[in-house]
This record gives sequence, C-alpha cells and structure tokens, in this order.
Amino acid sequence: MVAEGRYYRRPMPPRLRSGQAEDRARLDVLARITDNPQLARAVPRLQPEVLHAVIAHYGLERCGELLALATPEQVSAVFDLDLWKADRAGAEDQFDAARFCEWLEFLVDAGPAIAAARLATMDVALVVAGLSPSITVFDASVFSSHGEPSGADPVVNAGLERGVHAEIGGYIVVARQTDAWQAIVDALMALAEHHGETFHRVMSACRTLSNAGWERDGLDDLRSDAEQARFDLSLDREQRRDRSGFVSPQQARAFLTAARRVTVSMEPAQEDAVFAAYRRSLDVASETDTRSGTESADAQTDDTASSETASAVASVIEVLRGAGVIADTPRALLSAGQDERSMVNAALNRHLQLCADADEAAWTARNQELAFLANALVAGCRVHGRSFTRSEAMDAVTATCNLGLEYWPQHWRASSTHTLVTIFQVGWSALYRDVSMVAADRVLDALDHVRTSDADLQFGLRVLRRELHKQREAGTPWGVCERLDVLATLDLPAWAALTALLDEYPVMLANVSALSSQRRGDRRPLTVNPSEFQCISNPQHVAAVHEFLGSLTELLTG
Repeated sequence: MVAEGRYYRRPMPPRLRSGQAEDRARLDVLARITDNPQLARAVPRLQPEVLHAVIAHYGLERCGELLALATPEQVSAVFDLDLWKADRAGAEDQFDAARFCEWLEFLVDAGPAIAAARLATMDVALVVAGLSPSITVFDASVFSSHGEPSGADPVVNAGLERGVHAEIGGYIVVARQTDAWQAIVDALMALAEHHGETFHRVMSACRTLSNAGWERDGLDDLRSDAEQARFDLSLDREQRRDRSGFVSPQQARAFLTAARRVTVSMEPAQEDAVFAAYRRSLDVASETDTRSGTESADAQTDDTASSETASAVASVIEVLRGAGVIADTPRALLSAGQDERSMVNAALNRHLQLCADADEAAWTARNQELAFLANALVAGCRVHGRSFTRSEAMDAVTATCNLGLEYWPQHWRASSTHTLVTIFQVGWSALYRDVSMVAADRVLDALDHVRTSDADLQFGLRVLRRELHKQREAGTPWGVCERLDVLATLDLPAWAALTALLDEYPVMLANVSALSSQRRGDRRPLTVNPSEFQCISNPQHVAAVHEFLGSLTELLTG
C-alpha cells in the first residue's frame, strides 16, 4: 500500500452507473494535479484554505495523494480548519473528536507508519484531544496480578470488564467507543514502534485524562483536566489563527454589535479596536514571513525556478476553479464593467477607484479592510439562519459599505478620510435601524390587526407577538425567526420575505426587491425562492423594503 511516503490509489468500490461519470471526472481533476510533476511541486505552496476546499469538495478519502504532497505545516493548518465546528453561525468553534478519528482512519488506510509519522508532527495536545474521547488509558502495572490464592485479581477483572481493550507499549488501552478502534490501535502501535517519545507523551496525557476526577463536594470550582485541555487547545488555535488574519467569533460579535450602535450624532474613532488588533496580528505575521524569507534568501537563487513554481500554483488554482472547487474571485474590487452589481454598488466602486488612483498603499489597506469585514461576517453573523459562504460575505460587505457611503452624514469629515471599516459601520447601523428594527415594528403592528377563527393559529400569533416584542426590546429581532413559521399559513411569500428581513443580516427576496418590482410592474410574485436574495446596498432598496412592510397588514389579513 505504501512506498516512499506516497499514497497508492486503492481500488474504488463499485458504484451506480449514474454516478460513474461524475466520479471519473472528480478523480481526473485530482490526477491532473498529482500526476503532473510540475503541478505536484506546487502543492506544498498552496494555501491551507485551498487544500481544505478540496477536501470539502471531494471528500477526505479521495485526497490521499494530494495530501501526501502537502507539508506538515500545511496539514496542521488544515486541521485548524477541518477539526473545528460550530453548531450555529457566530457560536464558538468546538473541537470535533469524531472528525479527528475519520482523519486517523484515513491515515491508517494509507499505512500505519505514515499515520504514526503524521501524528508525530502534530501538536501532542491535538492528538490527545482527538483520542481521549475514544479511549481510556491505564498503566499496565496497575493490572498486574497480586497473587491471590484464588488466582483472581479484582483490579484486572474490573479493567477487562470495561470492554474492548489492548496492551500497547506498557499501557492498557480500553475503548470508550469502538467506531475507530482498530485504526486507533494500529496507529498507536506504529507510534510506539517508530516514535517512542511522542507515544509516551500522548499516552501519559491520555492517562491523566482517564482519572475519575474530584469528588463533587463544592470545595473547588476548577475545570476538569479534560475541560482544561480543550480550553488550552482552543486558545492555541485562536492564537495561530490570529496570526493568519482570522477573526474569532467573540471578536466578530463584539465588532458587529458595536457597529449597530453607531449614530450620526458623534463621529466614530479613526480606528476600531477589534480591527486594530486584527491589523497588529497581520503585521506580526508579515514580520515573521519577512524574517523567514531573509533567512532562506540564499536558497532562492534560481529566479526562473521560483517563477515556474508561482506559475504552477496559479495553474493548480485554475484547475480547481474550473472544477468548481474554488469559487470565482469576488467582483467586489473590480471597477471595470458596468454589470448589474457594479451599478448597484456604484458609490463603493467610485470610492475604491479613488483609492486605486491615489497610491498602492491605500489600495492595499482597502483590501485588508474588506478581508477583515468579510471574516467578521463569516465568524460572527448569519444569513438565512446559516453561516455566510466566503463569496456571500464579500457581497454583503460591499453592499453594506455602499449603503454606508450613501448614508454618510454630511456633517462628518469626508468618507475618503476614513477606513472602509468605519464606512461599513455606518451602513451596518443603517441596516439595523432602518431595516431590522423597522421590520420588527411593522410585524408587531400587523399582528395587532390579524384575526382568525382558527384557535390554534390565533394562539400561535399571540405567542409570536409576545416573543417578537421581547426580542425587539432586547434589540435582537432575529431571535424570533424560528417562530415566524406561523405566518406561512397566512401568506407564504410574505413569511419567506420576513424571515429574510428579520435575520441578523437582512436581505431582500424577489417579492421585496425594487428591481424585481420594476420588471414586473405592480404585481408581486406568488412564489419566491429563499435561496435567491439580494443584499440591501442603497436607499432605493431600503425604500422597497419599507414599501413591502407597508403592505404587510393587507398581505396577512387577506
């Protein structure tokens, strides 16, 4: 199965005929990269986000040869993306031990020695966090016989009665769950054989986490060993991601919450505190990269080879983009072309063109600001009850910045003297004030006029009004979105539109959009597709929202 550190393709199981062409096309895309020496050399230069996109698109089991070409640093960065999940948009990422075991099975399928080599390059805390939910570890000496006359050892019996177990390297490993048990055993045996020091560090930490803990006598309020280990692991990851320009969910929520409170009465500070911290982390990463580049300058003597590698990286990206693995580059920064999007975001396009004409430093700063804002939306907000995709986040940022320029207070200094972060804050507060809160008020007004002979429906409407009033007073009208279903009985398109308008990031559906209204005259559609929405980017869009909300009582009362 394994030779010289490379993965051989394992025979794929038979598949249905209807899926054979698709599977062959997928494998052809990956084979174009791994079988082409020039493209294969580019894999160690790919961003971890690109590798993660490939894994998400094709599945982990199909990416063996590609990942075999990746560096340990790349794989570690991919783990930071792939092994952490949030149960909802804006929530804290939690380590996914089950996903770690899927990776372990994937590595062991390639060969236990390769799995052990990968484990040896990982952070021990990460390995322990992945293994400890699946195993309990004891010293083998604890289970040695004490020579009782009967020949029975109650300690041994107690241990063996726990279930599936194995003795590895002087430790007794007992399965807490057996889903990936064989892969765990194979990997630990190879780790003990080839990387003894790492093996003992992993097993010692797992043994510590296997302790029963303290008595619950109320004399302490400390995290358990397992809780502390998870906290430390999460903190280390957050620090690594800070250096890579990511925004944590806590930072994103703090920034977006503060942005909603921006008012025209007082001009905000020149630099937001969260963005300032983000930029400092990028500066530190840039300095580190510069030092690394200086130290390795002697090794980069062949400019032609470097140019060829850069060309190969671009070719790999193009192959993946053509296969739909990577989304097309967002058009938010393109000033050329008068398509519909550029017309909608005309104010922002003019602003960015001025920056591009001014100097390169200003253009670089604007791109950095857009990246921060898109990361903040992905980490701390939701659209249609789910997380933003990267392309959706960039579209939302450009629309909100355009709205900020349209709503820019005349008594403030010129918008050109402020960052896009401040411009976004103006647009974000306008969305909150003139869309989200207005929508909540109009729904409350409409509910006062809705009467129905259906007792259950009328009860549901009363509950909705009570909950919406609470959420409106708390300043979080999106907290009622899950209860809006009761309105679907009265008017399905109106319910869909309200669900979109009352979410954390409000958007317009076809029955709200000013553009759609102009194209079809005064008639509103009887059906709408919730997945097709438009960002609110100018006063005309806000006016269309208010027009729709003004007709809400009529729509709901029939």
